[in-house]
Amino acid sequence: MSKTNRIIRIFLKIIVITSVSLLGLFIIIGIMIHIPAIQKVIIGKAETFYFNKTKAKLEISGIHLNLRGGFSISNIFVPDQINDTILFANSISTGINYIKLLSGEIDLGNVRLDGLTSHL
Repeated sequence: MSKTNRIIRIFLKIIVITSVSLLGLFIIIGIMIHIPAIQKVIIGKAETFYFNKTKAKLEISGIHLNLRGGFSISNIFVPDQINDTILFANSISTGINYIKLLSGEIDLGNVRLDGLTSHL
């Protein structure tokens, strides 16, 4: 076997191993996001971030992500500083572009609101 063939085989093995590893990582992350304990951590961070920005409490009962870009928040309650309801929704669903999200941009698809109550 010539030296160039050997280098090409090694290069292809590296590409295959890297691709399989990345796919496995995405699958593991996708599975972990469906674990209730991980969801609670994510929800806690979102609620804390909102509180630090607005000094008002945010309540979320669940989140759901899928690998195709779907994102859903269940039972979201957004009060103002005196605890009056600004927004309540049974479900808020949208699509999100994960590639643009990695570069710092937020690109949402269609947004669906179920059971929306809003007082502005």
